[in-house]
Amino acid sequence: MGNNFILLFILFLNATGFGVFGEDCVTFDFEDDFDNSFSHEIGVCSSLGPSALWRVGNYSEVGIESPDPLSASFISPSNTLSCVTSFTFTMSDKGMLEVNLYMEAYALTDQIVVIVNQIVPGGNDAAIGTTFMMPLLPNYYHGWHTLTISLNGFGNIDGYISLTGAAAEGSLILLDSFRYVSLIQSKFSNW
Repeated sequence: MGNNFILLFILFLNATGFGVFGEDCVTFDFEDDFDNSFSHEIGVCSSLGPSALWRVGNYSEVGIESPDPLSASFISPSNTLSCVTSFTFTMSDKGMLEVNLYMEAYALTDQIVVIVNQIVPGGNDAAIGTTFMMPLLPNYYHGWHTLTISLNGFGNIDGYISLTGAAAEGSLILLDSFRYVSLIQSKFSNW
């Protein structure tokens, strides 16, 4: 009885917005506002100096079917190291980040690296999760991938994601969307 009451109380707090420990779900699909929501001047991207920016493209340009009928746009790196960081949002240490991407790599240098960063006021931001995809990995195949990162912070944090990547001429790396899901929300889908 006691455990059921605690669970119901937590669900009540979550449903009403009281006591929310981070944003339960943050989804970004690159359909709008990429230039205002992302920057190359924050985090690891700022230390790389002027790097090529990721570009926004449309699935109709590349002949790849979108994984979601409502998704027409993606971002893609250039053939040199491209780096961009997201807007800041609140996360909990037990959440996870999922990145939906298409990869058709023809060069060994093709890659995407996703880093989840915690903002450290007055200090250097800390990486609390990372993943990557490249053709040298044994689980690589041409097609759609969902990369998942379990976060390793402490409690409620403000943070952002950094994306680095490179796609040689003729290769495709199309980042369709990402979503952060809290531990509570991960039991339900919002993709």
